[in-house]
Amino acid sequence: MLPAKIPSTEKGNLPKKGYICQIVYHIGFKRSFQNYFTSLKSRGTIILSRSQCLGLTGEKLVERVVDFVDIAYDEVSPKHYKEEEDLKFFQSKKTMRGPLPENWKNTTSPIMCSYKVVEASFEVWGIQSKAEEYIQKTIREILLLGHRQAFAWIDDWISMTIADVRTYECEMQRKTNTKVNACVPDAEAGEKPIALDGEDGGGGLKSPKSFSPLTNLFSPSSSSSSGQNNTSWFSWSTAVLSLYRVVSAGTKFGELCASPTPQNKCMSVNKTDGYRVTCSGGFREDYSAEDYFLFHTLTLCHWPQDKFDPVVSLRPYSKLVKLTITKSKIKEIISDFPEFLQNLKTLNLSHLHLEHVKYSAFKYLSSLEVLDLSYNKFNHLYSPTMEYLPKLKQIWLAGEFWFCKNDLYWLLNASKDSLSFKVMDSNRMTCGGYKYIGKPVIPVLRLLSDLEKECPGSPPDYCVCTLDNVVRGRAPSFNLHPVITVDCSYRGLKMLPKILPHNTTTLLVQGNQISTLDDLLTNRYYSKLLDIHLDYNRISSISILEGSHWLTRCRVMSFKGNNLTKVPTYALDNAFQRNRNIVQLYLGANPWRCNCLFAPAFQDFLIKYKSLIMDLSDIKCSYQQNDEYYMTPVSALWKTM
Repeated sequence: MLPAKIPSTEKGNLPKKGYICQIVYHIGFKRSFQNYFTSLKSRGTIILSRSQCLGLTGEKLVERVVDFVDIAYDEVSPKHYKEEEDLKFFQSKKTMRGPLPENWKNTTSPIMCSYKVVEASFEVWGIQSKAEEYIQKTIREILLLGHRQAFAWIDDWISMTIADVRTYECEMQRKTNTKVNACVPDAEAGEKPIALDGEDGGGGLKSPKSFSPLTNLFSPSSSSSSGQNNTSWFSWSTAVLSLYRVVSAGTKFGELCASPTPQNKCMSVNKTDGYRVTCSGGFREDYSAEDYFLFHTLTLCHWPQDKFDPVVSLRPYSKLVKLTITKSKIKEIISDFPEFLQNLKTLNLSHLHLEHVKYSAFKYLSSLEVLDLSYNKFNHLYSPTMEYLPKLKQIWLAGEFWFCKNDLYWLLNASKDSLSFKVMDSNRMTCGGYKYIGKPVIPVLRLLSDLEKECPGSPPDYCVCTLDNVVRGRAPSFNLHPVITVDCSYRGLKMLPKILPHNTTTLLVQGNQISTLDDLLTNRYYSKLLDIHLDYNRISSISILEGSHWLTRCRVMSFKGNNLTKVPTYALDNAFQRNRNIVQLYLGANPWRCNCLFAPAFQDFLIKYKSLIMDLSDIKCSYQQNDEYYMTPVSALWKTM
C-alpha cells in the first residue's frame, strides 16, 4: 500500500499504470543487465549502452560524467557483500589469478574493460532529480556486483567450452521464462491493472503481487505476454513506492541531519515499520529529539568531531537495535555505551580512527550480538573488553595496525566457547606498527607462541629468543617463514645449546667458553642456521667444518677473539666459491701464526675475499720471539717473506 503521506499533488502527476522493462543478455557467467526502460507515459526512460565504442554525439560527450568502476576496491553495500567475492582477497584455484592489489588497473596486463553509458530520465514533477540519482546509483551497484562476480566465479566458467556456454544459456533462459511467466497479469483471468488510490474504488494501491523491498527494485515481478521471451517486466508500483520513501525520508531528515544532502553514499531511508536512518555530518543543534525516539536503526557517518560521547549523542534513541558509526575521524569513545541501549543488538564502529577502547566500554550492552571494530587503528585489544557481552555472536576486527605480540594470544584459542571463535574476519587482521608489517596476524601469533615454547630459556642455557621477521615463501604456497634469533651470549656455556627453536636462523653465543663446533654438523636443530656469532670463546680450530654442507650455505661467520692460529684456507675458498649466501666473515683478534708455511696462502685468501671480511685490519700476526711482523696486518705482509 502506498503510504498515506504521499502528497495528493504528486498523485496527479503519476500514471495509472506502467512498467519498468529489463532486457537480459546471457553470457558465460550467470547474466548481465544491459538495458532498462519505463512506460510512464513515455516520461521515464533508462538507457544503458556501451560507449564510446558505439559512438556518442558531441553534445552527449560534453554532458557525460565518467565514473570508473573498480571491481576490487569500490565498496559494495553491506547487504551485497560476500567475503568469497572480495577481489582484494580472492584467488582462483584453477588459474591462480588474484588477489587484485591496489592500483591493479595500472600494473596488470592485459586487462578487459567494459564501457557503459547510462542515461536516466524520470520526468515526474517533484521527484525527478531524486529518482534519476537513485536509478544511476542502483545500476552502478548492479554493474559493480555483476563484474565482481564475473571474476570471482572464474573457477565455475573458465573450463566451459562454447557448447557448454550455449547449453547453459538455454537452460537459464528456460528457467527465467518459467519464473517470470508465473507473475504475468492474466487479463482473461480477470486481474485488474495497478491503480492509484480511488481509481479502483478502493482505499489504496492494489497489485496482484506484494511490493518488493527497496533493495529489490530491479527484481523480476511480472512479464510481458508470450512472444517476448527475452524481456522481463517489473512492477511500476514498486518503483514509485520506493522512490517516494526516499523523498519522504529526505524531507524528514532535513530537520535532523546537519548536512542537508547525503555524502559518500550516506542515504536516509524512512521505513513504514519504524525508522531506519543514516545521517551525515552529525545532528542539527535545533532538531527535536522527541520526534525520533522510535528509531531502531541509526547510522552516523562523517561525524564532525574526533571524539564521540554515546551518553550525550544517543540519549534520545533508547529503542535502537542497530547502531553504525562509520567513515569518520573519531579517535576516542569518551564514555561507556549507556545502559538505556539495552536493546542494541548490532554495534558497528568500523572505518574510524580508534586506537583503543576502554575495558568497560560495552559492559551495559547486554543484548549485543554483533560488534564490528574493523578498519580502525587498533594495535592491541584485550579480551576482557568483550567479556561483558553474554549474547555476543560475532566480532569483526579486520585492520592493518595490530601489534603482533603476546597480548593477542587470546585469538589463538580455537575452542567453540572461546571469544576468538566469534572473530569472523581474523584472516583480514594484519600486523602493523613496529614489526611484521603487512603479515597476517594469526600465522604470526602462532609463530610467536611456538617460539616461546621451543626457546631454551631455562637452565643451563638461559637463552633469549626473538622473532625478527616473517617472510613469505615462494609460489605457489607463499607460506610464512620465521627469521629467528637465539641469544645465549655471556651465559658461561662450555658447548653450543643442544636444542634450538625450529627454523632458527641466527645464533649469538659470544663471551662463553665454547671450544667445539660439532653441533653445527650433527645437530638437526641447526639445519636452518645461517648466522653464528662465536666471538670471544675458546675455539682453536675450525678444521671440522672442512667439506661440510653448512659451510657452503652459511651467511655470517664470526670468530673474533678466539684462539685460532690458522684456518684451512683451501677448504674455505672452495666452499665460498659455491656459497651464494655468504655476506660477512669476522676473523680479527686471533693469534695468527705468520710463518712462511701458512701466511702466504692466508694472505691470498684475505685479499680475495676482502669484500666479505669485515675486520680485515684486525687480522694481525701474533707475537713470536724475534718476529719482525708482530702486530702487522696479514693482508699487508710482503709476499716475499
